[in-house]
Amino acid sequence: PLNFSDIVSETKKDKVLQKVVTYLKMGWPAEVEQDLVPYKRRADELHVEREVVLWGYRVVIPTKMRTTVLNELHAYHMGICKVKALARSYVWWPDIDGGIERTAKSCEPCNKTKDNPPKSTLIPWEWPAKPWQRIHIDYLGPLANRYYLILVDSHSKWLEAFETKSMSSLTTISILRQVFARFGLPDILVSDNYSAFEAEQFQHFLKKNGIKFKSGAPYNPKTNGG
Repeated sequence: PLNFSDIVSETKKDKVLQKVVTYLKMGWPAEVEQDLVPYKRRADELHVEREVVLWGYRVVIPTKMRTTVLNELHAYHMGICKVKALARSYVWWPDIDGGIERTAKSCEPCNKTKDNPPKSTLIPWEWPAKPWQRIHIDYLGPLANRYYLILVDSHSKWLEAFETKSMSSLTTISILRQVFARFGLPDILVSDNYSAFEAEQFQHFLKKNGIKFKSGAPYNPKTNGG
């Protein structure tokens, strides 16, 4: 497993990240090498904390450690969408999405199962007319004694992941309140039949906020217009 001291050590050895650190302190030149372009585009959002480069709250992983991070993210074979959601909550580097996709495509267990015929016909959801009209939620885990609430806007495909110690209806409501405070209330919320989503307390929360509830399969791009 990765630890903070390893990231600090590798950041100091990473030639690209050391240039990023220097430019963040001294100012960016008008022209930079190609491998620095993604960092310059995010210059206003990058900062250095305890000798590690951060993009917002995400840790910028040094080059040498990226394969390890990709393998750890993929270890539970969650699928590309969920891995991207999880990664976006904690780490970043240029082309991280491409790395996640390549790791999944080279995974033998995933390749064996991805083309299995579905047990039943998939019925696509109707494409939403606007962002945040319909959202899908699903719990992932446990991973290292933690769970993750994955939320997807079915129009924009925007994903968010929230780490939590519990999958209770109270925890779910608390997280959704934070999300709705930022993005507003959706028209429809879709989830699987997990007990927390079916609980009276959770259903009352949705009804009180005028949100229609629909149960179905956990988020799947093939059935969500993706």
